Amino acid sequence: VMKASAKKSFNTKDFEKAKKNGETRRWLYPPNWQTWPQCITIDGAPTIENQPNVNGRYTRANCRQSTPQSALWVRQRDEDAPSLYILLRPNTSRTGPDVAIISSSINHDDDTSI
Repeated sequence: VMKASAKKSFNTKDFEKAKKNGETRRWLYPPNWQTWPQCITIDGAPTIENQPNVNGRYTRANCRQSTPQSALWVRQRDEDAPSLYILLRPNTSRTGPDVAIISSSINHDDDTSI
């Protein structure tokens, strides 16, 4: 649906201008754009004093429609590290892209997120 709407005639003028500026990427979707990975692994992130280590394996949560774009991955707690979450912080005014964050809660407004 989104891909088809990008090809509508009222978008042609904007598309041509963007194409001349070399910005075609924002108008084209990769074939797997609707597919989220099942696991995300972060390795090699520096350790910061008094901050949780974000390295680890994050597994996609089974819940759908409870977070923006159903994008939620969980790193399970162990003896050395607390549970952490990767999720999207939506740009509610739609003036820019949504941003991926790592947080200690599933609230995308969490002030401690990075």
